[in-house]
Amino acid sequence: DNNSRYMKRIVPFLFFIIFVSTIASAQIDFGSLEDEQIYRPDRKYNTWSLTAGYGPVIYYTDVIDYTFFPSSNMKFGPSVQLAKQLGRAWSVEAEFLMADMYGQKYKRYFEGDFRQAGLNLKVYINQLIFNGPMRDRWNVYAKLGLGATFFRSSMREQGSERLHTMGDIFGGVSGYPTNYSGWLESDYLVMGYRRNGYPAGETPVLEKTGREGRLVIPMGLGARYRINKSFDLGIEATLHNMAGDNLDVDMTGADNDAYMHASFSLTYKFGKKNKRHASWTYKDFNLSYERERLNDPLAYKLDSLRRQLEQLSSISADTLAGDTT
Repeated sequence: DNNSRYMKRIVPFLFFIIFVSTIASAQIDFGSLEDEQIYRPDRKYNTWSLTAGYGPVIYYTDVIDYTFFPSSNMKFGPSVQLAKQLGRAWSVEAEFLMADMYGQKYKRYFEGDFRQAGLNLKVYINQLIFNGPMRDRWNVYAKLGLGATFFRSSMREQGSERLHTMGDIFGGVSGYPTNYSGWLESDYLVMGYRRNGYPAGETPVLEKTGREGRLVIPMGLGARYRINKSFDLGIEATLHNMAGDNLDVDMTGADNDAYMHASFSLTYKFGKKNKRHASWTYKDFNLSYERERLNDPLAYKLDSLRRQLEQLSSISADTLAGDTT
């Protein structure tokens, strides 16, 4: 299905990010880490960040004439993310994304714009696998979220720019399409605009109504490069899967529409200048070792016996010292 094809397009790029980052990650010597680099739950770290990104938005709808990248009319859009770090490996981010839309096929095209907002859960893969940043410079992450996109779009004839009606494209076909139930053949193929009621004989100036809204599920991968304690550079590719097939006003497809946003970004990490952001810290292996021993009954008994022997040794030494005097 379409979602499988979308993932085949995005997965090679995402694995490329991981591969390049892993090559650059020959592990740091944990014994040489400074105290500020080691994450300890009882300490306070900088945990808030703001990211601004920009890059191409690629649409996967019914009205497109490409497999991966459009040959013309590439659209770009900005994104803004406000994130709260939860420990070393996890964070929650609120995201806003917007862009113009365009796609063409045969002698028709659609155009419009969308606004998207949502919440994402992000996991830093290297924190789970390597227990910290790679070479103290790279973080690679995956994200999954839930949001809503609000859009306006219209379908037109190439060359004349004339608005298509439902009857122009789908009229005269008995019992089809069912997704246009309630539409008249004279209705213009538009979303977020009034569909009818315009003067006859001329291409109307569309009257805006409320934007059409649909749920969207973002899935993506990205990488961050640490410049210093305050700023990171980033690259990210996220596929936004819509719970609807009407982004291009063509509701005849078997699968829902989607779009991918690939962006370059700059992140500002809020907080005190002398503190690290929690995502750029390392696992405390000494603390982990102590916790594991506390949870191991045999290790606990051995440690208890060792302490008793040390106490007995101390008492014996004091007794011998008293006898000598």
